[in-house]
Amino acid sequence: MKITPPRSLNARLLLAIVTSILVALAISGATIHELFKKRLLDDFDNSLSADLDFHILACDQGDGIVHIAYETYQELRRQRDPNNPIFAQYRIAENARPYYRSPNLEERDLPTVGLGSTKPVLEDIVLFNGRPARALGVTFEPVNHDDEPTIRMHVVIAKDLTNVFDYLKKLRHLMYWVAAGLTILLLAST
Repeated sequence: MKITPPRSLNARLLLAIVTSILVALAISGATIHELFKKRLLDDFDNSLSADLDFHILACDQGDGIVHIAYETYQELRRQRDPNNPIFAQYRIAENARPYYRSPNLEERDLPTVGLGSTKPVLEDIVLFNGRPARALGVTFEPVNHDDEPTIRMHVVIAKDLTNVFDYLKKLRHLMYWVAAGLTILLLAST
């Protein structure tokens, strides 16, 4: 089947207008989508950073051992969405030996994101359940209340990104419907 271009000036103008509108809608839709995605991920990362600070402050050293405020962790868990929990794991930084896992990890380990770094390291990971997540980890020295040498610790926290990606997918579908509706409306009015 051979496609022939329209011969009349009106048909060519209509085709040019429709093509221009579709290109403009595609570019603006992609731009809006990327801006929303960046904003959502920035907010997600800021929340993750605040949670990392919380986990560092929940850790201190006394009597030669590191104490983690488990009840504080439970309080954080109550304040968060139970359908999208925070996963946390502490390790002894010197040998990367697991020290404490949040109960929702059971016996599973998080990757050693930020091990050896004194600045938080952000990384995209895949959780044990196959879902995409973002992890933030850092090596730190807990507050030391005794005369023993400070035990350097590593903590990594992770949170599932599925809700963010689901929201972006809904936004994309909404934008497709709006673009289709606008195209039909403009075609009819043209």
